[in-house]
Amino acid sequence: MENSKKWWFTRISNVSKKDAINSIKSNNFTQGPNTNLVESKLSKIFNKPIIFTQNGTSAILMAILSLGLKKNDEIIIPNFGWIATLQPLILLGIKFILIDISKDVPNINIKTVKKKISKNTKAIIFVHFHGHTNNSLEISKFCKKRKIFLIEDACKAIMSKTENNKFAGTLGDIGCFSTGMISLLNTGYGGFIIVNNKKYEKNLRLIKDHGCIRQKEKYPLLGLNFKTSDILASFLSNQIDKIYSKINKLNKIYNMYKKIKNPRIKILSYKKNEVPLCIDLYCEKISKIKKIFRYHKIPFIGLHKPFNQVEFLKIASNKKFINSEKFYKKTIMPPCGPDQDIKIINKTIKLLNNCKI
Repeated sequence: MENSKKWWFTRISNVSKKDAINSIKSNNFTQGPNTNLVESKLSKIFNKPIIFTQNGTSAILMAILSLGLKKNDEIIIPNFGWIATLQPLILLGIKFILIDISKDVPNINIKTVKKKISKNTKAIIFVHFHGHTNNSLEISKFCKKRKIFLIEDACKAIMSKTENNKFAGTLGDIGCFSTGMISLLNTGYGGFIIVNNKKYEKNLRLIKDHGCIRQKEKYPLLGLNFKTSDILASFLSNQIDKIYSKINKLNKIYNMYKKIKNPRIKILSYKKNEVPLCIDLYCEKISKIKKIFRYHKIPFIGLHKPFNQVEFLKIASNKKFINSEKFYKKTIMPPCGPDQDIKIINKTIKLLNNCKI
């Protein structure tokens, strides 16, 4: 990973800052009216119950707990993404089956899933990598047919839609989202859950608060403190109101990068209804581009390593994960984000068009 500042840039508006100050003045430090307001606003957009929580990782952990998955159960997950998708499974002792991503986009596909499914497979976690929804409809139909749970890690896919106009996170049983700083909606730390199957909503709300029925102090489910601060929630209300403006900014930046004329550089394509949260720049000679960027002080960052390369898992790197390792080695993210300086983007594009690789 490259430790470069502001490769992805967004601003917290003055209105959001004032909302946070008002929350402090009102002594709304724990879950309260701002959390309820955010859940209500998001529920109107997605037309589904919403549960606001600490972060995307907590959302995934809560989802697994709510479905009642056990140690001998298997969950299929992609070998590529951020380690937060995998860690809840390890913490709960649930067996995970890693599969490679597709050759053209860093999402899993139905062909690879079918090769790895077994009688012990109880769920699939589908990661909408950087807002891409490719292959998600096929996976959703397959899970319904086989009666397998589908958890969507849509942490980086807020407002992205499939080709049939369905939001990422609404195709399976539970959708998990992040409101971290590299998100369409950001609170620094935060996340939310879309409940597509209402019978799990009650479970999730209990799990969020230690699995406790407060009025009777009964503990029917295992849970933890997954509640979040009302101060953080207060940052979101104004952002939700202006969410389409942020999407337009991201689309503008993506369209600028699409015009790169260097034939050796590929920008990972987004479909019409997907939100281009990040720019993924692929090149066989990516080391030369990194060198050029460092010399001209262009901020950038690499992708996270595939799970089979994570040290504590002790999984040998082999030919089973060719696509994951290729994306990791040959892709970087140049300057992007809704409030990124357009001058920096223009400078970046000019360098990419003129570099000889």
